[in-house]
Amino acid sequence: MEEINAWNYLQYAGNASATWGIGLAFLTWVGLRISGSVYGDASTNIVIRIAGTVFCLSVAWFWLFTWALLEWNVNGVAGVFSAMQAQGDISSGAQFLVANTDPGAEPSLMPNIVQGLFLLSVLVIQLSGLWKKKA
Repeated sequence: MEEINAWNYLQYAGNASATWGIGLAFLTWVGLRISGSVYGDASTNIVIRIAGTVFCLSVAWFWLFTWALLEWNVNGVAGVFSAMQAQGDISSGAQFLVANTDPGAEPSLMPNIVQGLFLLSVLVIQLSGLWKKKA
């Protein structure tokens, strides 16, 4: 395999993750709209609150899964570069990727600190609107 093929694969994986990210941003906005609607109507029944909660938590799960797949793809390509490095010379960009990732690591649903804080803040806003009583 040539290095350019690994870079191309990483580009395709990044494009796929970005496309999912656009869809997830829209679904996150839908969750915020549901939350705002429920908060604005004190007569909303418990079934709607539970359905809204399930929707918001599902979208959060989809975010975690998408981030894990992107990280897995980056680590996989870094693993390819690491194997290529053992056989010969690789570019400085490939060396940087190998040095700053975990080549060949298994996917993990554990977000990094920024991803975790983002997701937590969105869930707090969404779920508080679903379950907090309007003052």
